[in-house]
Amino acid sequence: MNKRSRRFQPIQRLARHGEDEAAQQLGLAQTTLSDQERRLQDLISYRDEYAQQFHLNGQSGLDGRQLQAYQSFLHQLNNAIEQQKLQITQAAEQRDARRDDWRQRHQHTEMLESAVKRIKKQEAKVERRQEQRNTDEHIVRRPKPP
Repeated sequence: MNKRSRRFQPIQRLARHGEDEAAQQLGLAQTTLSDQERRLQDLISYRDEYAQQFHLNGQSGLDGRQLQAYQSFLHQLNNAIEQQKLQITQAAEQRDARRDDWRQRHQHTEMLESAVKRIKKQEAKVERRQEQRNTDEHIVRRPKPP
């Protein structure tokens, strides 16, 4: 007899597989976000060091060309920082979307597993009743001692 609970096994495997893939994608998205945040911190540190160097060199005197080069490069670094912040926002949105996808798949998997547990309980109950009937019939059919 092909039990109903067994028919759900391929569906459960697919659901678990989908959930595992979603978890893997969530992990990759989180890694990407962490990398983007690390890059931002590196850019900010570099800009701060460069600004400090600019300040120190400025105290000893800079010509117009050097001043313009420092300011231009600081401007480029600030632009890079702003771009990196946008990258972080996009990576965070991607991570959040991946988390939502994983949650949906996880809930679906749990729902299936819960349904299969209920079905198995019903099947076990039916089996116990059948065994009891068989036992009762066996007792009734047994010849009575003389």
